[in-house]
Amino acid sequence: MRTKIEINKSERKVSKNGKEYFTFSTSMGLLSCFEPDITSKLSGAVGRNAIVNVEERNGFKNVTQ
Repeated sequence: MRTKIEINKSERKVSKNGKEYFTFSTSMGLLSCFEPDITSKLSGAVGRNAIVNVEERNGFKNVTQ
């Protein structure tokens, strides 16, 4: 679902299997993103709005293309 969000903060993390991802504190709550091209764009948009695709999987909200 395409949604407009405000990005408040970004944080780089590493999963248990060693894969890098980012979490974003947003107007929709905490969102995760595992896609490097998207994380680089969103990390540069802290303090601004962005239109993203959000999917919920296993209780987690993820930003996808």
